[in-house]
Amino acid sequence: MSDASDAPGARDPGDAVPPGVAAEVPAPLTETDEQVLHQLQNVGDPTAGGAPPHAGYTAEERRNIERVREYMRIIFDPKLASGEAVAHLCAPGNRFIAPSTFPDIQTLEDYAEAHARLMREVSDLRLLRFDVLFAKGDRVCLRYTAEGSHSGAPHGPIPPSGREAQWTASAIFKVENGMLVELIKDWNKLSMWEQLGWPPEECLSHGAG
Repeated sequence: MSDASDAPGARDPGDAVPPGVAAEVPAPLTETDEQVLHQLQNVGDPTAGGAPPHAGYTAEERRNIERVREYMRIIFDPKLASGEAVAHLCAPGNRFIAPSTFPDIQTLEDYAEAHARLMREVSDLRLLRFDVLFAKGDRVCLRYTAEGSHSGAPHGPIPPSGREAQWTASAIFKVENGMLVELIKDWNKLSMWEQLGWPPEECLSHGAG
């Protein structure tokens, strides 16, 4: 009868260490190891947000992060995105600030409407991941990566081409009493327009020559 230790896979065939010397079962993870593993598994996950562990946040900061994530989830859902769909998250008199990319948009609700219009053209637009997401006090800061293709409605006179694009954007939200009161947005719009073959002059802010 052969010994169980001689069964295929019982030992690493390239292991020159005599039997009984090398550990056959990995040591159990410590609590710190488990936390590090959890963070690594969630990096880049749009659901987890790639955010630092919530244990380091106050209850208010955790709530603020969830408010922002809910807003982002809605505006990136082509079936939901609209000003009405995010109204319950937005404080009266809120401000949206993005003079170089959305000079005419003044509120978070209006931005949700503008994003819905964009998704009618880039119909498969999707949020890939939160590259950065953290909170401090009444501010939630994020940087995200998104992608999509011109596979929906025409963009002005330009018919759907199927051309693909990937881009990044950053946002700083201000939250008061659980409501979004301000969003400052910086978006790499020109890169997206160039990849989709859309007119780059549309990326010029008002007053540009």
